[in-house]
Amino acid sequence: MSFSDLLASGKGPGVIGMLLAMLVIVGFGSLYMLAFENGVGGSEKSLAAIVRDNDKEIISLGSRISEIEKTLESIPTLKKISSDLDSAVAVNKSNVIQVSERRAEISAIEDTIEALEATFEDYKNQYRAKVRNGAEGMKMDELKTRSGEVFSDVDVTKVTAIGIEFRHRDGHKRIAFDELSDELQEHYQFDGKQMLAEMKREAAVRKKHDTEVAASNEAADDMAAEQKVIANEEARQKTIQDIAAKESRLGNIESEIRRLESDIVSAQSAADSARAAGRMHLNRAGSIRGVLAQRRNDYANLKADIARLRASI
Repeated sequence: MSFSDLLASGKGPGVIGMLLAMLVIVGFGSLYMLAFENGVGGSEKSLAAIVRDNDKEIISLGSRISEIEKTLESIPTLKKISSDLDSAVAVNKSNVIQVSERRAEISAIEDTIEALEATFEDYKNQYRAKVRNGAEGMKMDELKTRSGEVFSDVDVTKVTAIGIEFRHRDGHKRIAFDELSDELQEHYQFDGKQMLAEMKREAAVRKKHDTEVAASNEAADDMAAEQKVIANEEARQKTIQDIAAKESRLGNIESEIRRLESDIVSAQSAADSARAAGRMHLNRAGSIRGVLAQRRNDYANLKADIARLRASI
């Protein structure tokens, strides 16, 4: 068994201690014999002198013995730390593997979600087509638009992504989905993006047709009207987005106003406390009120802009 194996074993500290004790005993015996021989041989140094001369070496040996004993005492702790480190490394490797596996699972789940979303979108399109194709021939005594226009004796001829085409008592008409009731929009699965795409498609088809057959000025006017409808719808959608953005900004300003009002109260309280204590203090309430007034003005202007935009839709 090597010395390192002896240190690592359970019996190591006892064996080492016994060897060190024997070393000390042998050392003291050697010193005594040396002193005795020197004394007998007529040496000038006495036993006491020799002992005194070797005090430093004895102290040094004692210190080394203490250090070795401390090292021996720390061996179980060091072995425990080494074992804990090995366990931590193993756990870390396991965690790295698990993280890699989870990432792979997440990637697979994301791919599955994407595929499901595509499948669901296909299903919605199939459902829209089925409902809209089945609408032909549906009759209504009356159809009322959001703007208040009323059509009587309605006979539906076609439903597209843009809206409903129908015959009525006074002629033929197409009403865009956004002019119909919520109930009809929900039933026929109205989608604003589809509407814009279909309107652009129709405009493109019409443009190509007009080019091929050298359409008359009336056809050109119809195309311009169609393009104007598209432009108006795009402008309306943009206005809706602008309203949403301004309403979000309005909420932020409301929060800022409440914070500034709280800051004014805090600043005034701090100034009053300093004045009561006879201390100099810069009252920030005035400057905060200036900022508050500006934010209130911004708030009023935003509300006015939102009201104007809503009126323009």
